[in-house]
Amino acid sequence: MGFLISLGMIFIKIQPFLGSLFYTALTPFLIFYVLFLLKDLDNPFEYSGKGEGGSEISLTQIYDLEKRLNEFNM
Repeated sequence: MGFLISLGMIFIKIQPFLGSLFYTALTPFLIFYVLFLLKDLDNPFEYSGKGEGGSEISLTQIYDLEKRLNEFNM
C-alpha cells in the first residue's frame, strides 16, 4: 500500500517540488510505521520458544513468585 501510494504521488505533478517530495516520503513512512507498530503490539514482549532475549522483560520475579507460592501450598 505504501509503495503504491508513493508511486502514485511520484506521477502526480504537485507544485512546489520540495512539498511533493516531502509528502511522497512522509506518506509511506507513516504507513510502514503503523504496520510495524501493529506488529509490535501483537507480540509486545517478543518471547519465542528459545526463552528470553535482550529486548525482553525478565520474568524471573514471576517465576520466583510462582515457585514460592507452590512451596507455600504444599
